[in-house]
Amino acid sequence: MIITALMLVAVFAVKSISAVFPLAVLYATTAIVFPLPIALLVNTIGLLTALSIPYAIGRFAGSEMVDALSDKYPKVYRVTSFFTGNQFFMSFLLRQFGFLPADVVSVVCGAIRIKFWKFLFGSYTGMFGFLFASTLIGRNITDPTSKEFILSCVFLGISTIISLLICYIYNKKQKKNAKVS
Repeated sequence: MIITALMLVAVFAVKSISAVFPLAVLYATTAIVFPLPIALLVNTIGLLTALSIPYAIGRFAGSEMVDALSDKYPKVYRVTSFFTGNQFFMSFLLRQFGFLPADVVSVVCGAIRIKFWKFLFGSYTGMFGFLFASTLIGRNITDPTSKEFILSCVFLGISTIISLLICYIYNKKQKKNAKVS
């Protein structure tokens, strides 16, 4: 069981340097292999690993990496302008919306020197709802008509709506503050 958990965490590490494989598949796979509490623990360790590796790459690569990513993903420039305030909250919001690949956000956060612990906990907090719901979906994948499966899907939808509302309110507040300044 420990070897399987370590192998799954290693897959999360490999995933962190490739944007091809979705995290939801890893979360669900882990839930199929392990009982729910262990699956949540393995997924948490895997996610923290998957967040940390690209952050470290960005931290060592520096601003040149941000410039290169900005060419490929124009929204990267907007991400860097977000981090003028609360780094924890901004890390949280960026993870809630997922408008950029998670690995790209991690690299940019490292490159612009967001404090690691604020980045890590903000990112984890922002992604936990998705991790939890995807793990539950994986746990109940064999019975998509089950109450647990349906509630997990509903939870995912509700958390998406809530995060969009938070973003709307935050943007409205930012615009109001910009007019006052």
